[in-house]
Amino acid sequence: MEARERISTVRPWVAPLVALAAACTPAVEVGPTGPMGPGGIEGPMGMPGSAGPAGLAGDGGEVGPRGDPGGPGPVGPGGAAGPPGPAGTPGWFGITGVQWMTAGGFGLGTTRAVTADCAPLGPGFAALGGGAIAYGEGSEMETGNCHLVWSGPVSALQWRAEAHCDVAVSGGWQLYVSALCGRVGP
Repeated sequence: MEARERISTVRPWVAPLVALAAACTPAVEVGPTGPMGPGGIEGPMGMPGSAGPAGLAGDGGEVGPRGDPGGPGPVGPGGAAGPPGPAGTPGWFGITGVQWMTAGGFGLGTTRAVTADCAPLGPGFAALGGGAIAYGEGSEMETGNCHLVWSGPVSALQWRAEAHCDVAVSGGWQLYVSALCGRVGP
């Protein structure tokens, strides 16, 4: 009750205002809805705006990691056989009278060449193979000062070798060449 008394005493002017607003409001009566009116005209199009500022250029990115190379592929099918080759040179046959012919000995200087020859054995002989050896000073092979440069056939009848000493040898050194000679059948 105390609250009501306070409201009525605090705002005594509210009640006359409400009565006045109700007396001034005209009565509104809603009628039927009328037909739709014509549409309005479209307004003018606006001017296009200017282009915006261009964006910053990209940095291009980074190169990606290398891809996996993959494993080896399967072996393909074999090709067809080629045509037969020409006939080879006939080889030696009927070898007889095999002998070694050796040449060489002591010498001075740093380079020597010696040839072993099958010609003195007569017609029909050929150098079938050969070899050579070089000895250093005092017939030593281990010093490494003297060595063969090359050894091989120089004709059908001769085998030749060349040797070299890295330092001058005061007491002489040896080079021996041997040719394996044999009579080759017709």
